[in-house]
Amino acid sequence: VYDGMLKDVAQVTVTVVNVAPTVDAGPDQTVDEGDQVSFAGSFTDPGTEDTHTLEWDFGDGTTTSGTLTPTHIYADDGTYTVTLTVTDDDGGVNTDTLTVTVNNVVPTVDAGPDQTADEGSQVTVTATFNDKGTLDTHTATIDWGDETIEYGTVAESPSGPPGSTAGTDGTVSSIHTYADNGVYTVKVTVTDDDGESGTDTLTVTVY
Repeated sequence: VYDGMLKDVAQVTVTVVNVAPTVDAGPDQTVDEGDQVSFAGSFTDPGTEDTHTLEWDFGDGTTTSGTLTPTHIYADDGTYTVTLTVTDDDGGVNTDTLTVTVNNVVPTVDAGPDQTADEGSQVTVTATFNDKGTLDTHTATIDWGDETIEYGTVAESPSGPPGSTAGTDGTVSSIHTYADNGVYTVKVTVTDDDGESGTDTLTVTVY
């Protein structure tokens, strides 16, 4: 039935352009070697049906993916630029960065138990140390308390993978002969590659 009205229909095409996500990697952080760093990134995307991939670059040659809240442990002091990259399923990509400042940690030293010896006999000192920077290297000296200072023999190995919270364990060893009886304070000093030192002492009683 004709109703007396003329009708016309027009079609238009709407092209919806993808918008890349907006990314926030989180605030800058300052930590010590061996600390576990927790990150909390976020992003927004107006494309409510988009799916996303997440990747973190920790700035020390390591990466992780698939989470906004990773954790990481730095093996050495320094300043690291951390990058969060978010990519949507249309190829839209965006990034944000933060800075992590990692402070050096001084080695902790245990010189070992007190000892007794006779004049002319050898005294062996085997000290232990730990350093939270698993990439640090170390030198050591032993002050025998009789005006003799010598370099000790250092042996070390990471107690876990690079960045382990347990850090690096090591030993310092040396042998000394006292020429006279007396009570001597032996000082063991371990210095890391950043020039910071930890010390401990023991007493040697020579009869």
